[in-house]
Amino acid sequence: MSLKPVLLLALLSILGGCSILQASNPAQRLPLSTPEALPCCWQSVERVRALNPDSERDFTVVVASTEGKLTVVVLDILGRRLVTIIHDGGELRTLEAPARWPAALSRQLLVSIYLHHLTPQQRQLESPDWVIRADDTHKSLIYRGREQVRLDYLSDSSSFDRVLTYSGRDIRLHIRTLSRTTL
Repeated sequence: MSLKPVLLLALLSILGGCSILQASNPAQRLPLSTPEALPCCWQSVERVRALNPDSERDFTVVVASTEGKLTVVVLDILGRRLVTIIHDGGELRTLEAPARWPAALSRQLLVSIYLHHLTPQQRQLESPDWVIRADDTHKSLIYRGREQVRLDYLSDSSSFDRVLTYSGRDIRLHIRTLSRTTL
């Protein structure tokens, strides 16, 4: 047997193993609630700082909750549209995204919105394996007894109101509500 087929088989085994590990990681498939669970109809403007080991991004997010639809428009620091994220109950859609926009960030922004705005009783999850725990200082999204995402509410004089962190991953979203309007 030549060396090429053996290397090819080894590479396929490694890639297959990685995809199985990724698929079994609950953080890769964080559930989104349905937009209908959100109170209707409001708009807010948020300041967001997204931190991960490779980058730090500052932007403004305009969130609009209308009947059956959540729309998120992400603006750069100069107020130019970077991306539009729409969730209408199915899979989220990311429109007009620049090539460097991380697809995972769209989902992370929606998870932060749903976790912040919904009480554990309002949150509609597809699986009973997922639950929300909350108290006055934080909310957690739990999968089979293990915390996956935590939203901490800050009470100090920080320039941010809340911080979203992912367990076991070095990802944080610092968020401050700048304004909120009923439509």
